[in-house]
Amino acid sequence: MLNGAENPFFLNSVFIRVSANCSSAISLIARNVFLLDTVLDTSPNQLTETAEYLSLPLDQSCKYYSEQGIPFPKVVLSEEERKNLKECYLFDDAETPGAPILLFFPLVNDTYQSYKAPGVKRASLEMEEGKVDLTSRFSPYSTYSVTYKEQDYDQLVKLTEYNILNNKHLILQALRTAVERKRRHKK
Repeated sequence: MLNGAENPFFLNSVFIRVSANCSSAISLIARNVFLLDTVLDTSPNQLTETAEYLSLPLDQSCKYYSEQGIPFPKVVLSEEERKNLKECYLFDDAETPGAPILLFFPLVNDTYQSYKAPGVKRASLEMEEGKVDLTSRFSPYSTYSVTYKEQDYDQLVKLTEYNILNNKHLILQALRTAVERKRRHKK
């Protein structure tokens, strides 16, 4: 096992896993090493319409972990929430022993359209920079795209950075909760 100096994701016994969905390699070994306190999931916002509701890649992860008997928080989003995803969701299922806290960052362009940084509104000349096409048929960020133009890549990095900075309070809340649980568990 890697120690803190070798592993940048090791922080006071709080592990953070970044994964696109259950098809990632970590799922294959999660059965043996799922000792995570906090999970950071950065799934694309690809909705699949089924007869019941709009399905997210996160739903696949939840189903996988459930089938494997791995504790995982319950993810409950209404159909309206699924249609209009926010930048970040925190799912904390304290009722399920061993379930990590889940931070879900769907790839969305919500407040970034009007703000260039958290709390800093865009000037009228900057509004075009906030238009990041993530969902149309012509989006450069389609899962079928293997490479991005430099401009598209930079735009995606700026959007993702904004979404994370705009929700740092949720990240810190999740980490504090995980650390507090560790402290209580040790006593």
